[in-house]
Amino acid sequence: MKNCVCIFPFIEVTPAKSIWGILLQPWDSSRVADLDDEVISIIKSFQAQLQAMGISLEKFSFAFFSNKKPMDDQVDSMMKVADFLRFRLSYETDDFDYDQAMFLLLSPKTEDSFTVSVNGSNPTILDSKSFIARFPALQSRSLDLTSAQVPALGLAQFVGGSGILEAANYDRFWRALDWYSKSFVRDLGLDKRYEIICLAIAFEALLDLPEESIGAAFKSFVGNLFGGSPNLISWVKGFYALRSKIVHGEMVILRRRGTSSKKQREGLPSTYFTPVGTNQEFVESVDIARPVFRDIVESISLIQKKKKQYDYEDVFFTDELRLNEIESTLARLGTKAGVKDLDDLLQFAVPLEYLRGDDTATNHQIKRISERLIAVLVNTFRATEVEARLQQIAESLSEKKIKTGDLWQLCDTTKEKLTQLKSEYSARLPSELHADLLDLSVDWFAYARTELHKRTTSSSAASSSMEKPTNQWKTPSF
Repeated sequence: MKNCVCIFPFIEVTPAKSIWGILLQPWDSSRVADLDDEVISIIKSFQAQLQAMGISLEKFSFAFFSNKKPMDDQVDSMMKVADFLRFRLSYETDDFDYDQAMFLLLSPKTEDSFTVSVNGSNPTILDSKSFIARFPALQSRSLDLTSAQVPALGLAQFVGGSGILEAANYDRFWRALDWYSKSFVRDLGLDKRYEIICLAIAFEALLDLPEESIGAAFKSFVGNLFGGSPNLISWVKGFYALRSKIVHGEMVILRRRGTSSKKQREGLPSTYFTPVGTNQEFVESVDIARPVFRDIVESISLIQKKKKQYDYEDVFFTDELRLNEIESTLARLGTKAGVKDLDDLLQFAVPLEYLRGDDTATNHQIKRISERLIAVLVNTFRATEVEARLQQIAESLSEKKIKTGDLWQLCDTTKEKLTQLKSEYSARLPSELHADLLDLSVDWFAYARTELHKRTTSSSAASSSMEKPTNQWKTPSF
């Protein structure tokens, strides 16, 4: 036997579709003339084996490939196809089991026989209850891959091949889709807590959320992508609060709004509803999470098509998150002797480089960061000939109440002073690190000036003088 056949027994796709380089076809016994004779023979032989056990296999999808190709690579591709089918099916309903996209791999054993494995593992599984028991439990579903209900352009980006996604995002996307798919596991006695954890991991993998302040990062992303709807932001906070309670072992009660605990208990362990005061969460967390995940995938795929060099942070995260990171870094450096090494510099430089100017910066925060930055400069340049000049700038920023227009002028003046200081002392600065820090400081005050200027009365003269941060200093590539 020269071919391996993969059967998806519980999904019948229409029409035939190439997914991740695999041509997935609906089985039609009346139209098999164009198929390889061996493939037809394998499928019909398998149908006969199932028929002998009282199982009818009629409405299904299949794919085949040469057994000369590396089996591990083919199994990996089939698993991606299965995850994609679950993702696609979830547009139509959330009421299906993970095994709906189970695949059976029929691989050659001898010249005229084959072994059967489930999802690429457990060879010769035909006598296993875990496989046979699924047939009476699941009904085959028809899946129209051309349905107008699904945004076709976005989906096309992910089924066309590996060249569509940047390498940095490729593994991340499929890990996310794998966890999204796992949230549909229904038959192992798992409840909504498991679904929430799977979906939280899916979001974290898809967006590469930081280990610290995961909730804040996710809130920033969703707010930037969906416009900061109060109801949606409320869901974000609730979802990650619930996720934290579950992973840290706290008892939670999941109840759909408007239903009694008695109704909601049906089918769930009684211990799951142990009274815990008013600590009641709602299953809408899952109901909303899945469409949000799908919309994010669609948005990312559309952007990916238009922009080959793609970075999640550059596209989605708001300035609010980066500004908080900058302020925290400067507060920490302010308690030290300033910037002493490249690591200190990078912690300030990286979030600064990603600032977009999206109007999320407040006057108070701009002033606080400006004060902290000058304090760090003073500490860094301590006992040098520029320290006195920096102290003068620090005094001008120390006034407690400054109007927006005055703060704009102050940031503009500070930018010019720092630029002049860099020019005058460039040959006598202690190190290149000091020069880079001055460049970054100029960039910060250029950003601050631009943001503040948006809030003052604009004029044609003022507008023509506006500029964006130069970002002369770029993050080193290493």
